[in-house]
Amino acid sequence: MLVRCEDLPDQTFTSNDFRFTIACPGNFTWQTYDPMPARLFHARAVDDRYLSGYPAGQVEISVVPNSGNSLRDWVASHLGQPYSGDTNHFWDSTSNLTDIQIAGRPALGFDYVYVGPEGPPSFHAAAFVLPAGPVLLVDWWAFSSDYLPAIASVAQQMIATIQPFGA
Repeated sequence: MLVRCEDLPDQTFTSNDFRFTIACPGNFTWQTYDPMPARLFHARAVDDRYLSGYPAGQVEISVVPNSGNSLRDWVASHLGQPYSGDTNHFWDSTSNLTDIQIAGRPALGFDYVYVGPEGPPSFHAAAFVLPAGPVLLVDWWAFSSDYLPAIASVAQQMIATIQPFGA
């Protein structure tokens, strides 16, 4: 699904399957992908001016099975050096793990490194456990230090609008 954020009802994406809403900024497009290995849901918000080429950066939203006793355990379970066929590898290293709140729930903010083809120099993320049990992961990145403040601001605005619903 590819839709301009302004065309979403109330400029908000709603997942009835995973029971959360998140606002999508103006002049951005929401794209939902088929689930990737080890992810139950995967989408991105990208600035409209980068739709026809490789983006300068973007905000990614994923729902991932909760494989840990805590968010820190969950992060650690996706850490390490990748090997062929490893669908559980999300990041090579993490840093700056910080306890935060998202939608009034305990959450974790952190930076991570993922070394891959054409990978940006750094990634930033926030995660919390949805009421039904999986983890909602929001991460953002930029190829250029010039674009990082802009996409970081968009990510923080989106995170501030997340609302889980149901139990």
